[in-house]
Amino acid sequence: MFAGASIGRGIFAVNDLPTQPVTRTAAIALAFICALAALNFIDRLVLAAFLPAIKHEFSLTDTRAGMLAASFAFLYAMCAVPLGRLADKYPRRVIISLTAALWSVATAACGLAGTYWLLFAGRIAVALGEAGYLPASFSMISDLFPPARRNFALGVLGAAAAAGGALGIVLGGALAGAYGWRMAFLIIGLPGLAIAFLAGRLIREPERGAMDSADLTRKEEPSLASALGVLAGNRVFLWILLTSACNAYCHLGIVQWLPSYFARTQHLSLAVIGTAFGSTFGLGLGLGGFIGGVLATRLARRHVFDSLRLCIITNLLLVPGFLVVLWSPDAGLALAASLASMFLGTLGHAAMSAGAQNAVAPRLRGLAQGLLMIGASSVGMGAGPLIVGVLSDAFAGTVGPARGLRYALSASLGIFVLAGVSGWRAYRAGKVSCVRGLLVAPSAI
Repeated sequence: MFAGASIGRGIFAVNDLPTQPVTRTAAIALAFICALAALNFIDRLVLAAFLPAIKHEFSLTDTRAGMLAASFAFLYAMCAVPLGRLADKYPRRVIISLTAALWSVATAACGLAGTYWLLFAGRIAVALGEAGYLPASFSMISDLFPPARRNFALGVLGAAAAAGGALGIVLGGALAGAYGWRMAFLIIGLPGLAIAFLAGRLIREPERGAMDSADLTRKEEPSLASALGVLAGNRVFLWILLTSACNAYCHLGIVQWLPSYFARTQHLSLAVIGTAFGSTFGLGLGLGGFIGGVLATRLARRHVFDSLRLCIITNLLLVPGFLVVLWSPDAGLALAASLASMFLGTLGHAAMSAGAQNAVAPRLRGLAQGLLMIGASSVGMGAGPLIVGVLSDAFAGTVGPARGLRYALSASLGIFVLAGVSGWRAYRAGKVSCVRGLLVAPSAI
C-alpha cells in the first residue's frame, strides 16, 4: 500500500530544514539542470525566428507552418504523463541526460531536413526529449532542497528557462541571418550533447524523499490508476493545476500573438520586433522567475503554502498590465508594459511549482509535474493561440485585422481572473489541509 494520507504533519516537521546549508551535490545538480533548461527553451522557441525562411524554402502555407508548432504542443502534452511516471520509477540523472541528448540531436537534425515532413518529424523528436526532461528535473530538485527552499531553486530554474527562451528568439534570428537557418539549427543543437554527457556523469542521484519526513517516504510503487486517483483527491494540487494552466496563457498563448500585434497595430518592423520584443520577453520572464523564487522562499518561512499568495495578486494584475500593452498608442509604452506583464506572469511560477511538489508524496512528483505540463501546453501552446486566432478572424470582418486582433487579445484576458481565483483556492486548500493534518484524500493506494 502506498499511503496518500497524513502528510500535512510531515510538512510541519520539515519546516526546520531551511536552516540546513545547500550541499555541494545540490548546487552542482541545480547548475546542470538550469543549463539544460536554458538549452531546452532555446531549442523550443528558436523555430519562431527561423519560420519565415523555412516557409520560403518549402513554400509553406501559414497552416502548414503553424503545424510545426502545433505538433510540438500536441506531443509534448501527450507524452507528459508516461514520461512523468518514468521519473517516479527510474534514476532521474539518467533520464535528464538521455532526454537532453535526444532533443539536442533532434534540433541539430532539423538543420539537415530535406523535406517539410522530415523537419516535422525532427520537431516531434525535440518535443519528446523536452517532455521527459522537466518531470525528472523537478522531482530531483525536490529531493535536493527542503520544502521552503524549493521555491528559490525552482525560481532559479525558471529564470534560466526564461533566459533560454529570449536567446532562442534573439540568437536564432542573428544566426539565421548570418549562416542560414540550417546551419543555425546545427550550431544551437550540438552543444547540448556535451552538457548532457557531463550531467550524466557529474549529477548524483538523491534518495527519494530525502528532504521530507519519514511519513512521506514509501518504498512501494503505486500503479498509474492509483496514483492518478490520489492526485484527483488532492485539492491543493488540483487548484494549482488549474492556476498553472490559466497562467500559461500569458507567456505561451498571448505572447505568440504579440509580435503580430506590434506589426499590425504599432507598425514595427520584424527586425525591431525580434530584437525589442525578444529582449523584453526574456528580461521580464527572467526577472519574474528569479525574484519570484526569492519572494516565495521568504513567504514560505512561516508556512510552505504561504507563497501561493503570489499567484493571486500577480494573475489579477495581468489584466490591467496587458490592457496597457494592447491599448497604448505609444509603442515604447506598450513594450514597457509587455516587460511588466511578463514579469508578473512568471512571478508566481516558483510558488506554483514548489506548491505542487510539496503537496504530493515523493513518488508522485514526476507524474504531478507531467500533469502540470499537460495543462500548460494544452492551454498555453494549444488552445490559447487557437482561441485568439478564431476570435481575431471573427472581429476582423467588422473592424479589420489590426483591431480584430486587439479585441481578440483583450477579450481573452478574463482567463487571468480565473487564474487568480484558483490561486486563492489553492492557497486556502493548502492552509486548511495542513491544519487538519491531511494534504490529500485519506484513501491509501
